[in-house]
Amino acid sequence: MPRYIVLQIPTDFAALDKRLQIWGRVVKDRPHYAETMLYRHMKLFGEDDQRRWPDDEEAQARALSRGDYAEGWLIDAAWQSMKDARSKDLLLAWYVYSVRDRALLGRLLSVNLRTIQERLRQALEQIQAAICRAEGRNPYD
Repeated sequence: MPRYIVLQIPTDFAALDKRLQIWGRVVKDRPHYAETMLYRHMKLFGEDDQRRWPDDEEAQARALSRGDYAEGWLIDAAWQSMKDARSKDLLLAWYVYSVRDRALLGRLLSVNLRTIQERLRQALEQIQAAICRAEGRNPYD
């Protein structure tokens, strides 16, 4: 049995999956207020000579646009409005914290490993409906 899960995102949720990946990046990119300036510089530049400076081309390619931030915070508001705590936890673990360890995900979510795929589909349906409500659209149209 493989240690890492290969969850299949249903094809009808492919566009939503991309939006949720942006949401995960935006939420991870928010400022952490407990960090000191020295710690932030150590994280950015490190001691390794192979480490690149943050103004290189690769960092610019990974940079999020203002539209990405707006999209990410809209999805975050929709995520917070969801009622099902297990679906919220699954989306948070999968898209923000990138938990891919099969046993850990099962323990964190208190679910049977066979039902994770079904729960992912339910969570995607719920977040899609919540995003539609946040955008002012009817989710069932």
